[in-house]
Amino acid sequence: MKKICLLLFICLLLLTSCLQVSYIEKVGVVTTFGYDLMEDGERLRGTAVTFQFDPTRQDISQTLFGMANTSKGVREMMNASTSYRLVPGQLQVVIFGQPLAEEGVFELVDTEIRDAKVGTTIHLSVSETSAENILTTKVMGSSINIGEYINRLLEQNIKIENVISSTLHEFLQNYYTVGIDPTMPILSTDKEVIKFVGTALFKKDQFVSSIDSRQSLYLKMLKKPLKSGTIEVVIPREKLKSIITSQGEEEENVNITLANEKSKTKIKVKKQQTPAFELQTSLRARLIEISAELDVSNPKTIPTLQKEISKAVKKQLTETIKIVQESNTDPVGFGIHYKSDTRNVNLTEKEWRSLYEDASFSTSVKLEIDSTGVID
Repeated sequence: MKKICLLLFICLLLLTSCLQVSYIEKVGVVTTFGYDLMEDGERLRGTAVTFQFDPTRQDISQTLFGMANTSKGVREMMNASTSYRLVPGQLQVVIFGQPLAEEGVFELVDTEIRDAKVGTTIHLSVSETSAENILTTKVMGSSINIGEYINRLLEQNIKIENVISSTLHEFLQNYYTVGIDPTMPILSTDKEVIKFVGTALFKKDQFVSSIDSRQSLYLKMLKKPLKSGTIEVVIPREKLKSIITSQGEEEENVNITLANEKSKTKIKVKKQQTPAFELQTSLRARLIEISAELDVSNPKTIPTLQKEISKAVKKQLTETIKIVQESNTDPVGFGIHYKSDTRNVNLTEKEWRSLYEDASFSTSVKLEIDSTGVID
């Protein structure tokens, strides 16, 4: 019995000696990483935002840079320029410069997923300018680490349905699935402000096109049911003249803002050989702002609003579908619906791309206005 206990004790010591111990005071925790393609079109320029713990001082944030042909080489260059050993255990966001995203990001994304220290819930995004530009922005009024700031920016906009989530897991899941393509939010900086400006559309791992922040909500509406989000439409005043007062007649259009309370889009495959899709969007929303005075005594006010706003939303959905189809990218996942309805489990990427180019789409929108807002 004593020999067995001694043997177990020795094995425990050997196993313990194999573990790499990291003292928090001696490491730089990477919270955000950015990749840009250099002007030579071959080398990478990396930007890392790190956090160091120092018990004698407040939280310390540092920005490091490195240039190399591979992501591993970039990190080695960064390690060579700091007294702290860099660890990615708290990595929250990875940003790709647009020129690099246009070349393809799979190798870099694959590197992250192979690192056991990197979680699959990190956010992926594209910079409208460069990743370095985003990560070196001094955000006005913010005292937190820039990496943490960007992570909070993305998470709160995902929560209120402004941004389509693109975690490492979600990107790779869409990359490997036939019939759907990945997306990433686009970030931009204006002096001391970092903001979400649109959605990057990918064909496999390559950035091929983009839509603005307004269209991003409509794309998200096609992808999944929503319970929030702000919808803005513009309607010609002539279409609403029977339900609004004479005030503001010099304005040609009426601007309307709605708070989405519930929306869902049903996608049906009507034809298979040359795919034809029927999209039925049901939407319940609350009117929160309108740039005209409504005639609240008129019983036709709400029905007219519902009819004209439905037309405007339908137009936006149609335009969004047109943009993604012309780029031959399928962020909605029409291919998944097609594969499911036709039971073609062997549908290949090449076959779906060819079918998708000639696919047709018909859309309809049914809007219910919750009359508890400014109409009451």
